[in-house]
Formats: sequence, structure tokens, C-alpha cells
Amino acid sequence: MIKVRVCQWSYKEWWILFTALVSSHKKAPERLKGSLTRYFQRDVVLLNSGRAAIALCLQFVRQTKKGKTEVIIPQYICTSVIDTVEKCGLQAIHAPVDDELNLDITALPALISDRTAAIIAPHMYSCSANIEAIASLSRERNIFLIDDAAQVFGVKHAGKPLGTFGNAGVLSFAQAKSIVTGIKGSGGALLISDPELKRFVDGQVASYERNRVRFSRIVEFLCVYKWRGIFETAHYYLTRIKTLLHVNKPTDDYEPRKIAYMDAAIALNQVDSFDHRYSQTLHRLAIYRRELSLLPFLSLPQISNETRYLSRFIVRLKSDPPIAFRQFLKEHGVASKLTYLKGSKLYNGNADSGLLELPLQDISTADVQKICAVCQQYSKHLTNEKAVENNNVTR
Repeated sequence: MIKVRVCQWSYKEWWILFTALVSSHKKAPERLKGSLTRYFQRDVVLLNSGRAAIALCLQFVRQTKKGKTEVIIPQYICTSVIDTVEKCGLQAIHAPVDDELNLDITALPALISDRTAAIIAPHMYSCSANIEAIASLSRERNIFLIDDAAQVFGVKHAGKPLGTFGNAGVLSFAQAKSIVTGIKGSGGALLISDPELKRFVDGQVASYERNRVRFSRIVEFLCVYKWRGIFETAHYYLTRIKTLLHVNKPTDDYEPRKIAYMDAAIALNQVDSFDHRYSQTLHRLAIYRRELSLLPFLSLPQISNETRYLSRFIVRLKSDPPIAFRQFLKEHGVASKLTYLKGSKLYNGNADSGLLELPLQDISTADVQKICAVCQQYSKHLTNEKAVENNNVTR
């Protein structure tokens, strides 16, 4: 089975994981901060999650923009962003997304009001949003902009790294990102462009504890997210049972902390290896675009016009249910994944529907070619089905 993998690790990440048993990696946070500062040319604060970085920004917004309680976010987004906005005592205003699954700039002006405090603009799956236009509108209307680069690293727009266009930028090191150190609570960073925000953040972070490496979380990441298979299935049903029985224990995964030493060490190696992984990913996406772009039953929303780096590969089905396609893929040895919220529901004309994720990270060229062949086989299957239906109608 070709799996949807959530990271691409070399032996170096495994070695860091192993040596964490005997070494603290105490120099890693400072080295990682230096590397990110040189690249982004911004003040960098290393935290235990991208969610903690967003929360710091929103706490600052609440303090400095009295009476403004609304935060504009895309309607297609990770639920952790919605949770963070609400836990900060603010209201999420959901904006439509464009065909590339990013904030639709044409819809933003109508959503801005005298209650708008901030805009969170992600680059979905590393596909750059129309960030210059969003930043210009934010400055014009005096709105705090979070350039949410949680899912992207190493990509520039107009010569500037994504994450540097707003008052602040956010990185995440959780699974299925460009830099991966583990699962939730395993690392992230806040990129600061606003001097007032820096003073606020410095005052807050000074009292933060250093995050601890919890080996139960490492085992969960390896079994459920990296190796998957029976571990993923067991984890899914165990979580469902706990939810039904209301026995889920409170978690402190998102309690703001400084990044763990080991997570910083893994992140540093992921930064150093990014150029190599970037070129490999572009190669896979070029094959996908060449082989799949002419298939009538699907479209490639984020690489339809050009091959660009993505952290995850999404296709859109405009006539057939994604669930049916997913089952066909599974029967032919290819795993797939449902997308955020209700994105994998039947296409209804909205950009955030009819979506399905196919494997991209840490797979071989042969794997990509097999996946393309299965997609082409499914296209023929649909054509044959339609021919049979037409014959039955004409009889």
C-alpha cells in the first residue's frame, strides 16, 4: 500500500531521536533560532506549537484593539485555528476561499467591519495566497495581519519568504508540514515584524517553561502518523470510543511553552535538508501534473497553471464522489486522505468541496507513476460506466 506520509526523515532525525535518551541537545534552540532569523530576517520566537504562536498574536490584538472582537479566517482551514481564535475570546468570521483553497481577496472587503481585529491568511498546503493584496488591504484598514506560514517553509513571493508579509508570521513543525518534528505540541515559531508585538511577546515568553519530551507522544507519532497501518486504525477507534464515553483526558499539548530541545534539534536538521526535499517534491508534482492534468474527472487546484512546491497534494473531483474514488484507490494499493472539515464531500460548486489528498511526501518516482496509472484506470472505469448507462437508456 502506498501511504499518505506526513514527513520525510533521514537517518539524522532518527539519530537525534535515539540520542535524546542520553543527550539534551541544549544548544539546538539557539542554533535553530539563528538559522531561521537569517532566512526570514525577522525576530524569531521558538515555541512548542504554531497554535501557541497564533494565540500570542491574538492576545496582543485583544489588548491593543479594544472593542474589536472579530478575526477573519478562511472557511477551509485546520480546526485548531478556529479553536485558538475562540479560546482567545474572539469570534471567527469565515471567508470564502479561491480555487487554490486560499483566502479569496475579492470577498474580504465585504467582511471587514469596525469590529475586525485581525486577519489570518494561511498558505494552504504551501500554495502561496494572494498575500501582497491581503497585506495591502490590512494596512489600509489598520487590521493586524497574521501571515500564517504554518504549512510552508522555503517558499518566497515577490522575493520575500512567506511568513514575513504581516505584523507577524507563524510556523508549525507538526505532522504533514514542510518541517516536521512530531505531532501536536512538537514545535513552532513566531516571526515578529511589529516592535510593539515584540515587547508584548518578550514579556509573555519570559515566564514560559521549556517543553518536555514525552516519549508517549513520540511513540504515537511514529505508530499512528509515520508507520500507520493497523496502528492508525486502532488509534482512530480508541479515540472514537473515548469521545463517546466522555473519558478523554485534558491535554496540555497546546499550553504555551518554549520549544523542547529535541524538537529544536530535529527541526534544525529539517531546515538543513529542506532544499533536497524541495527538489524531490517538485519532481513528484511535475509527474502528477503531466499525467493527471488531462483526466476529465478531476482537477489539480494548486498546480493547474504551474508546478510549484506543495507540502500536501490535493485533487478535486467535480462529478464523482471523493469517497468512491478513495475506495477504488484503496482496492488498487493506494491510500488517500480526507481533507479539512467537509472538504471531501461531493462537489457543490464551492472551491472547498470535492477534495481528496493523495500521497506526496517520502514516496518514490515509481510510486507516483503507479498512482497516476491507477487514476487513469479509474477514468476509464468511469467512462465505461457511463457508456453502459447510456446503452441502458437507449434500449
